[in-house]
Amino acid sequence: MTEQSELDWAYLADLAGKVAYSIAERWHIVEADDVKQAILEHAIRERKNVALAVDDQALLKRIFWTAGKRYAAKERLYRDLVDGEYFYTADEAKTALLTMIYTAEEFSGLIGKKDDLNHCTVSENLHTARLDAEDAMRRINERYQRLLHSRYVLGIPLASDADQKACQRAVIALSYEMNRSLRRKVQK
Repeated sequence: MTEQSELDWAYLADLAGKVAYSIAERWHIVEADDVKQAILEHAIRERKNVALAVDDQALLKRIFWTAGKRYAAKERLYRDLVDGEYFYTADEAKTALLTMIYTAEEFSGLIGKKDDLNHCTVSENLHTARLDAEDAMRRINERYQRLLHSRYVLGIPLASDADQKACQRAVIALSYEMNRSLRRKVQK
């Protein structure tokens, strides 16, 4: 008997539907049927792990919840990229972080200074990016906050390769959060 025939796919589909409905209620950018399909695709790919958890409904729900949330996050990111609104890149997030060495008053005093006809050093756009970065920093995890603060605000080089890779992921996470907070402001 194969693993696929051992699993009760009707039961799994029903449970996936319930989890998908909950996710679609919280993440309004996705439809419950699409989430359910993504959860079931995950269950097929990971059927060995699902088979081990089939007797524990709470664990199975967590597995389905995680798969559904990943799908919804991917859909939200795609929507953010193609919705025609401004999108912060990781480099822009780094630039905003580098301005945090200044107090808000010092930074405001820099706007328009050292500009010439060909180059604008500190603009109002950078000021807005800095505010978005400050807001987004509160929404990322503490380790990422510490790494970003050490590397970009204090200028301390990171000691290990693991910290450097984590810092790169932190910049990307920060840019995602900056974009999410930007969209929250627009939706209000």
